[in-house]
Amino acid sequence: MGDYRCADHPVSDKNNVPLNDYVVTDSPPGAPTFPMAVQGSLLPYATDDAQKATAKGKRVEALPAVATLAVKGRPVKLVCEPDSPDSADEFKWGCEKPLGCTIYLPVKSGTKLMKSTLQVGTALGHVGNEKTALGLVALLDAGVFLPMSPGEIGAWSERAQGYKAIKTDTPWVEFEEHEHGYIVRVPRVAECGCEKDLVRRAFWVSKDGRSCQVEEKGIPLATATDPCPED
Repeated sequence: MGDYRCADHPVSDKNNVPLNDYVVTDSPPGAPTFPMAVQGSLLPYATDDAQKATAKGKRVEALPAVATLAVKGRPVKLVCEPDSPDSADEFKWGCEKPLGCTIYLPVKSGTKLMKSTLQVGTALGHVGNEKTALGLVALLDAGVFLPMSPGEIGAWSERAQGYKAIKTDTPWVEFEEHEHGYIVRVPRVAECGCEKDLVRRAFWVSKDGRSCQVEEKGIPLATATDPCPED
């Protein structure tokens, strides 16, 4: 990892960073921006139709297209049930009364059911390229936000009207390859609470499937104009 180290307390719902050193524009953010060398490598991912078919059923969600980069573009579903106070489920869905969930991960040997984040990297095995590393990060952190499919980008175009872009040349996605793995920099948005800014965060992914958030200052890409709307 070089000079990088895993964060002792990874951000979750406390995702925002101070904007004192940044210029907030009057315009909403546009579509995700990628360095030219990265854009062509982020294929394949699950199509909108495949995602829609996967999400059929009560309390069944399809993970975003970015997560499917880890499994050669096959859809990944989250099956959620009413949670119990002593549940050890690490995958959750919802905020006020979150449900404990199981990830149905399609891998070479068949579909594997995962309740722990530690199981996911082991199930994937060798992480040999940047897109798999990015997909793994998205599987492990529900806050990772990177619309990729036409449907997701269209939904973001509407949602982006509630944001103001930060003046920056920082791309949404950036990779840094090391001997034993990758640093993946990708935006995330807090799933719950009022810290809804879009902030680029850094993650470490080793080639043997281990991953963690890295202690690195987040870079804001957009700030929410009404982060806590009243219902």
